[in-house]
Amino acid sequence: MEAALIIVTAIFIVFGILQIILFFKLWRMTNDVKEIKDKIAGKNSNNIGKEILIPNVLSYSNINIGEYVIYKKTNQKFVVKKKVSNDLFECSSLDNKECYVLNINDLCKPD
Repeated sequence: MEAALIIVTAIFIVFGILQIILFFKLWRMTNDVKEIKDKIAGKNSNNIGKEILIPNVLSYSNINIGEYVIYKKTNQKFVVKKKVSNDLFECSSLDNKECYVLNINDLCKPD
C-alpha cells in the first residue's frame, strides 16, 4: 500500500513540475507573438519614429521601382525600393538612407 502511495506521489510531483515548465514556456511564447505582431505593425525598435500608413485599396499609381518621389507631408525626397502592396511602397530616404513604408496617397513625383 505504501509503495502505491509513493508512486502516485512521485507522479503528482513530476506532473506539477511539468505544469510549471509549461506555464513559463507559454508565457515566453506570448512575448514572442507580441514581438512578431509589433514587427508586422512596424513598432519594433528599428522602426521607432517611422511611419507606416494604412493602404487605400481604391488608389492606383504609376510609380515604379527605382523612381524618385517626394513625401508630401515632409517634402522629403525618397527612392522607391519595392512595392509592398497596391498602395504601400518601401522607400529609402536620400538624406539618411533609412527605409520607410509609405502610402501612395502621400507620395508625388518631382516636377
